[in-house]
Amino acid sequence: MKAHQAQWCPPSLSDMILQAEFWDRSAERAQTMKVGEYYFIKNARMRISNGGYLEAKVADATITQLHEKDAESEPNLKALLQ
Repeated sequence: MKAHQAQWCPPSLSDMILQAEFWDRSAERAQTMKVGEYYFIKNARMRISNGGYLEAKVADATITQLHEKDAESEPNLKALLQ
């Protein structure tokens, strides 16, 4: 898998970028998502693109906003925050 290389992406984060395409109801929900907030996206379909990058397709997914206080019950968020 390739790391992203773009001027907007700091090199230290280049292997943590995920391009996601949202469809149907998920596209409507994605319009309300904000940078710097945490979300749990259930039912995203992951794959490696033809260019070798990680990408996701999201249709009819459950998208839940998470808050730092949720870290105790959400182990993935807890790991991210650490």
